[in-house]
Amino acid sequence: MDDAERHASGAHYTAREDIMSVVGPTIVEPWRERITAASTLGELKPILADLATYRVLDPACGSGNFLYLAFREVYRLETEVLVRIYDEFPSATKGKGRVSWASGIRTTNFFGIDINPFAVELAKTTLNIAKKIAFEERKATVVELFGQGFLEVDPSLPLDNLDANIRCADALFTDWPTADAIVANPPFLGSKKWAAELGADYHAALRRRFPDVHGLADLCVYWFRRAHDVLGPDQRAGLIANSTIRYGASSEAALGYIRDNGGAIYDAVAPRD
Repeated sequence: MDDAERHASGAHYTAREDIMSVVGPTIVEPWRERITAASTLGELKPILADLATYRVLDPACGSGNFLYLAFREVYRLETEVLVRIYDEFPSATKGKGRVSWASGIRTTNFFGIDINPFAVELAKTTLNIAKKIAFEERKATVVELFGQGFLEVDPSLPLDNLDANIRCADALFTDWPTADAIVANPPFLGSKKWAAELGADYHAALRRRFPDVHGLADLCVYWFRRAHDVLGPDQRAGLIANSTIRYGASSEAALGYIRDNGGAIYDAVAPRD
């Protein structure tokens, strides 16, 4: 996007450090707590099974940076569990029903929505690249720790068809895939800007869709509300917002809505200078 297009849509590039400030507490830390607490093979093996069914959604995915890092982090968590099993319970890696290095993490458990069709196609490629890099990283870890290459078959090819996973749509007016975690950098546009940039018809449609949101709220607050509404008990969302989320209409429409409807805000990171 050029500057004018970014301004009109409220899109913002997110640096890796900022993405990890969301992916870390939303995805990595809860899993790592569970992995650290596990002390037996009977506790570690179910973690592998649960990681294999874990679903992540970015409902403002752009070209897929959040999905890229989320996939690699989940893959690393699986590697962490496998390393512990191979190190602490070597008998589990032999014979019938053995635990293998083959990954249960699938790109098809990662989902994205974006209104930009070119970004959607890029995101599909980005997620396939994440799978390749995650595999190479695991292979290097295995060789370093165990001195031999157990991983002979590269799972990166053929590339996965992600047409059903990464969709071109307006996230505020379409159903969201079921997910265990939601991470995103939704667009930021102040009320005066987004009403003008997106047009009167869109403004009216959004007011009909969310009649209780004050007209002065920033555009990003709608992603907070929808994330809260689609998540189940003990599931998490991590989203980036601009500083208006702390005050007035934006705070009431997003953080206040979450608090007043059974949700909890358990972590927040202030913007860097």
